[in-house]
Amino acid sequence: MPKKSISVTIVEYGFNVRDILQNFLKDKIVNEVRQENDCSLYPDSDVLICSLELTHAENAQDAVEKAKKYLEKYPAVIFCEPSSCSRDKLKDLGFKSIHENFSENKMFGEINFQFFENLGLQSHVASVSEYGYEAAYHVRSTYLVPVESTGGVDYDGISRRPDLPIRFPVFNVEFFVLSKFNAPAINLAADVELLQFKTLQPNASAGDMLLTNFKSPHEIGEVCYETSDESIAELRERTKDPIYVNDDNAANDLFRAKIDEWLKLTSFAFERQSVVKLDKCIITGCGFLYSHNNPVARSDYLLPYLTASIYNPIWGSLQKLHPMRKVEGPVIVAFNHLYTNYYHFLAECLNATYLAYRQLASRGVEKISIVTFKLKGFAKDYFDILFSKNENISIIELTESEYIHADEVYYAPELLGFTTPQPCLIAERLDFKNAILSHSGVEVQTNPTDIIYISRCDTSARRICNENELMLSLEKLGVKIVQLTGLSVKEQISMFANAGLVIGGHGAGISNSLFMQKNSTMLELIQASYQNVGPMRLTQSSGAQYVSMLFFQDGEGDSWYVDINRVCRYVKKYKVL
Repeated sequence: MPKKSISVTIVEYGFNVRDILQNFLKDKIVNEVRQENDCSLYPDSDVLICSLELTHAENAQDAVEKAKKYLEKYPAVIFCEPSSCSRDKLKDLGFKSIHENFSENKMFGEINFQFFENLGLQSHVASVSEYGYEAAYHVRSTYLVPVESTGGVDYDGISRRPDLPIRFPVFNVEFFVLSKFNAPAINLAADVELLQFKTLQPNASAGDMLLTNFKSPHEIGEVCYETSDESIAELRERTKDPIYVNDDNAANDLFRAKIDEWLKLTSFAFERQSVVKLDKCIITGCGFLYSHNNPVARSDYLLPYLTASIYNPIWGSLQKLHPMRKVEGPVIVAFNHLYTNYYHFLAECLNATYLAYRQLASRGVEKISIVTFKLKGFAKDYFDILFSKNENISIIELTESEYIHADEVYYAPELLGFTTPQPCLIAERLDFKNAILSHSGVEVQTNPTDIIYISRCDTSARRICNENELMLSLEKLGVKIVQLTGLSVKEQISMFANAGLVIGGHGAGISNSLFMQKNSTMLELIQASYQNVGPMRLTQSSGAQYVSMLFFQDGEGDSWYVDINRVCRYVKKYKVL
């Protein structure tokens, strides 16, 4: 999808800025008006360019009011004014700008970088840039005159001036670029010389993107889809109850309490899903949303728990407007801030994307944009599997510091936001699984028999201290040891889809249990001090049997030990069955 063209309105008064800024304007949509009142003819322009407006003002207050009037209407304003750069140094040499001699330039010397810096702080300006045009390298310049001069260009006297080069910046004209929150990127360096740039306030702060007055998606949006009662009934009917393999040695009260906690977590729990249409949205690089400038509740997901202040990641993702600036038509939000984690990407981000896509496709919508993060690795593989063959889908990727506007946004708040303390069963997940299997082209055996163990040797998180011994014992029982790092998404899907029994410690890798078959079993090894049912819910969604064991011996940090004999006993029993 091509980026949106920037539109520029030029007030034809004063300097011929179109000739000066030829490179900047060559790929822009340019409109010209003869006086400032005609600017209303082009109210949607991204940039306004005017010249001599402020230098011709009656006084400082008049200049400020004129500038503020433009800044209220346009995301960016470029003021072209006579330069007073290095004015005092130039006078020390006995010269001044010829612009000082013109009576209409009442504010000459006052319209400088400091003026715009002060103005910007009052007018929600994010940054100000100063550029110089037509530099003077010698006092024999046509736009310089002796300090005692009161007339125009001193053509006769120029040759009699001293042979004195200028070793500091002196320009005929300056351009001051004031950029607000929604301003496109403006760079005039191909035409004029950049003198200085200053960020006046963070971009999000300049846009008043405060994190107060959160609004629920259902409160400010239109619910386009919601899980039906029939779907919940079908989910209950097809979901197999989880099996817990008891530990005969877990007799003390602490162990018993942890087991009871786990059994309570693994009881049947579902969550209805919805797709909500939001208007006038800003989608940030961390997946956070604003609608009508209100922060959208739930889109902060786990940020309040993972960061000291949610302003840091959210405002940090509002630094730069995406080159496209605005996406027209239906837009699906496809990520939250935990998109780099395999489990959160698969179970939340991709599932939410597919759910919203199915709703739009069922209504006959063809052209759809999906806004997501920069795709790479497993995320790119999954997007290729589901969407690469659909020419009507445009994928728009944001970096962590970018944001983009969209007027018609489809958002799945329960999947992408924080709604329940632990993951729940989702009726729509079976269709999601089948779509991935169908599009992936993976061949699935009718009666899977492979027994595999998913090693955690490739991660430092929640390391199993005696994993090497465990793997040796399992290998003796004919269990295949697998490390998922380095395997493609299709290879991982195929491995789980064709396994009769998968064994693994809790972690993102066993999220692939979503692709297991109804006659397969997932045995998850659980650290009793860290209980999470995410992988279990994916296994249940696949139709496979979920089995768990709790282990109570912790190591250093977040590491832990498993009871090898207990695991091996289960494998032996499984093989007999």
